[in-house]
Amino acid sequence: MESKKKLRNIYSVRFSEQELVELQNLLIKSKYSKVSTLIKKMLFGQKIHIVTHDESLYDVIEKLSGLLYQYSKVGVNYNQTVKHVHRVFNEGTARQMLQALTKQTTELVQITEKFVPIVDGLKEKYMAV
Repeated sequence: MESKKKLRNIYSVRFSEQELVELQNLLIKSKYSKVSTLIKKMLFGQKIHIVTHDESLYDVIEKLSGLLYQYSKVGVNYNQTVKHVHRVFNEGTARQMLQALTKQTTELVQITEKFVPIVDGLKEKYMAV
C-alpha cells in the first residue's frame, strides 16, 4: 500500500446528482470504504468487487430447503416400510404403507418438476460467464 506522503496529487471531479447517487450505490455494494479508492480502481481498470443480494433468491432457497425436507421425510417413510415388512410381513399393512409412499412420492415429483424451470432461470442469471 502506498504511504500517504506519496499521495500528494489531488484532482477534483464534478458529478451530477444522478452520477453521485450511482457512485454512492456502487460504494455501498463494494468492499471499499472510501470513494477515492473505488474511483482509482475503476479508473485504472483494476478489478472491483461488488456484492449484490437478490431477495427473491432467498425465497427460492427457502422453498428448495422445504423440498429437501420432504425428500428426507419420504426416505424415512421408505425405511420404516421396509423394516415393517421385514419384521411383520403383513401384506395388508405393507400394501397400505407402500400406497401411501407412492402417493407421497408422486406429489413430491410433481412439486420438483415445478422447480426445474426456476432453477434453470437462476442458473442462467447467476452463473452466466
